[in-house]
Amino acid sequence: MKNREKKLLYVILFILVLWTSLSWIIEPAKEKLSSLNQELDQKNLKLAQYEKTLSEKQSLLKEYNQISETNNDSGKDQNIVAHLLSSIESQAREQNIQISDMKPLHQRKSDDVQKIQISIELRATLTNLAQFVFQLENNLPLYIVHLKINSGQTSDGILKIHLLVSKISI
Repeated sequence: MKNREKKLLYVILFILVLWTSLSWIIEPAKEKLSSLNQELDQKNLKLAQYEKTLSEKQSLLKEYNQISETNNDSGKDQNIVAHLLSSIESQAREQNIQISDMKPLHQRKSDDVQKIQISIELRATLTNLAQFVFQLENNLPLYIVHLKINSGQTSDGILKIHLLVSKISI
């Protein structure tokens, strides 16, 4: 081979090695670097969000505690009302009184005092009603706020009555 051909061969080999290293080594490394930079940007964005959440931690914990206390208080209140309703119902059964409708109306809570009002629609004789009211005031301690006897009674002496009772607990 001539000197000129050797130089041409070296130039071609150099170009071939350069092209091979560029396509097989440098391009994949460049793509990998680009994907790593994108991943790094995503991680930095997530980190910024986590830092923001962490900076709001105290306010979030305070709000969570308020909500959990409210839920605990309302659960206790519901248990008190449910117990009260079942007690009224058992007292009515003992006095042979038919309750047609009974529902809690108001629950007011201020400081340490809680006031629960219950509306009761019932059918009873006058003597059973008197015993029922006596039992409510003495055993449960409920206070009769409003008593309305609807006009007209059936032939067997049963009256339609609306009671509004209230329980105050400390």
